Amino acid sequence: MLLSIIIPVYNTESFIERCIRSVVNQIKQYNDIELVVIDDGSTDSSYTILENLKAEYKNIKLFRHKNHGVGYTRNVGLEKSEGEYIWFIDSDDYIDQGFIQKIHETLKNQAPDMVLFGYKRVTPEGDQVSILKYEDNELTLSDIINKSIYSNSVCCKAIKTDIIKSNKIRFDLGVITAEDFDFSFRSLYFSEKIITISDVGYNYVVNDNSVSNKRSKDHLEKLAIDTVKVTENIDFFLNLNETDFPGKKEAFKPWIDNFLYGLMFSLFRFKYNIRFIGEIVGLLKRNKHYPISTDKMNKKKRLFMKVANRKHLFLLACRVKRIVG
Repeated sequence: MLLSIIIPVYNTESFIERCIRSVVNQIKQYNDIELVVIDDGSTDSSYTILENLKAEYKNIKLFRHKNHGVGYTRNVGLEKSEGEYIWFIDSDDYIDQGFIQKIHETLKNQAPDMVLFGYKRVTPEGDQVSILKYEDNELTLSDIINKSIYSNSVCCKAIKTDIIKSNKIRFDLGVITAEDFDFSFRSLYFSEKIITISDVGYNYVVNDNSVSNKRSKDHLEKLAIDTVKVTENIDFFLNLNETDFPGKKEAFKPWIDNFLYGLMFSLFRFKYNIRFIGEIVGLLKRNKHYPISTDKMNKKKRLFMKVANRKHLFLLACRVKRIVG
């Protein structure tokens, strides 16, 4: 089996049929691609839809368990899959016709450790909001960092299964919002031959009801705390492996800095409690991640970080933002 496509499902009844059909209609011509679908205890009609699709398409491997979260469900998918490569797809997204053929050809002909590709952000109706696109290239880890290809999402990459399993890479069940970065980081760390492709066939649906778009106080605070926790875990991981892989810790620093820029911008943009913001900045400083280096950031990010890297000025800016809206 060359490729396992893994789709975790939880309460996406409005999107799941489009997602599944966009895959099965492309893989029916292959005997070396499998589709592994795991329902994470959906309480809507998602599982009924999946059962109907499985009755129609025999090449769907369907599983179900009680609700444990997307990280747990993806880990189950890893255990159930048999492919030399794995590719995660979110159940509210979908794949353009012909794109899976491109992925299949790339994996079969070039045998990379990882394939990276861009995506389109689209509305639920399919209207394009924005696009991220790469060039066709074979890259090393240093090339990836130097070109600022910070691909956090696990859905925009196909990864050699042996890299994941031999290095015991799994989704951290202790975090709910930064697990993609952690998994992508560790997978890329052990990858040597990385292929980027210019084709853009992954449609990321901007769904206001998705987990990533929740904006409650508890969810926002969990997001920030998880981000700090993941960077702490990554620090430990890098220090542990520095002897065997000298230089990689320094090579990855710009990616971590860019990840933390996202945290700082979130703290500014959304209605976090000011005291909580101060506590998060204090944690980053304690972990030697603050002030955040801007060496590999673009001009716009550097301008923002000039304020964000000065704690008192940043807290003042956040207060003003809360007042003016």
